[in-house]
This record gives sequence, C-alpha cells and structure tokens, in this order.
Amino acid sequence: MDKIMVLGTQKDILALFGQNDQNLRFMASLFSSIKLIPRGNELIISGEKENVENGCDAITYLLEIIKQGNNVQESDITHIFKKTLREKNHNGDYASYEIHTQRKTIKPKTAGQRDYIDAIKRNDIVFSIGPAGTGKTYLAMAMAVYYLFSRSVQRIILTRPVEKQEKI
Repeated sequence: MDKIMVLGTQKDILALFGQNDQNLRFMASLFSSIKLIPRGNELIISGEKENVENGCDAITYLLEIIKQGNNVQESDITHIFKKTLREKNHNGDYASYEIHTQRKTIKPKTAGQRDYIDAIKRNDIVFSIGPAGTGKTYLAMAMAVYYLFSRSVQRIILTRPVEKQEKI
C-alpha cells in the first residue's frame, strides 16, 4: 500500500526531514517495515497497510510539533513513534481501566489517559502536566470520587494554585 502525505511549507519539510535528511533516515530506521520517499512537498509512505497507517500517524504528530514552532530531535521522533505504536496496540483495550461511580462509568479515551489512571492507582501522589482539555482534572476527580465511594479514602481535599497578584 502507498500513501501520499502533503507536508506543508518548505520550512516544515526542512524541520521534519532535518539537516541532510538526517531525521528522515532516522524515521526510516525506526520503521524498517515502511519505505519513506520524499517528492517535493509530499512524502510517499509504502509498505503494509497497518505499518503505513502507523507511520502516517507518527509523521502527523511530528508535523503538529513543528507547526507549533518547535524543533524535532531524534528523541522526539523515537517518543512519537513509540507512542503511536502503543496507542494502536491498545486501541479499545481500556475495559480494565474503567472508573465506576454511582452515576456513570468513565473510560479512558487514549493511551495517555490509560497510563494516567494506572499511575493514580499505583501511587499516592501523581503530578500531571499537559495541554488543556486532555482530561487531567476530570480523570483525577473521577478517581477521587471512586476512591471515596469505595471507602478507600475518607475525604477529598480540593486545592488550586494561587497566582502572585491574587488576594486570598
């Protein structure tokens, strides 16, 4: 199967491929089961269907990082490719991570949310950072309510950060 991805501007392409196509070669070595062929502002990805889809997803993530103004390093490429594979391998395998409260059942929607719930279950304190709207607070509160109703904790204490200029 072949898939053609349109990469965007010349600046995006240079950032994705790296100096002397170093990042492109590194991506090809990570995903040895696909072939990456650059053609102008397009990238042809060929191989087996599942591998091509994984490669496209990873490259889409990398392009999002680049469009936000960030540089892409080999460590970023490795992380994104592993994350893409992990999400594909665990797609829909979240039944054991469901949170049952009195009113509804809450399920993680991504591998990151699944890992977050797992971290909350294994640790007393979990610090989580990330973009707004990814479910950090919602899942933390769902777990807190779950623990409260299962009598694992006696109370929930809510806190919030206080800004420098804010009066208490």
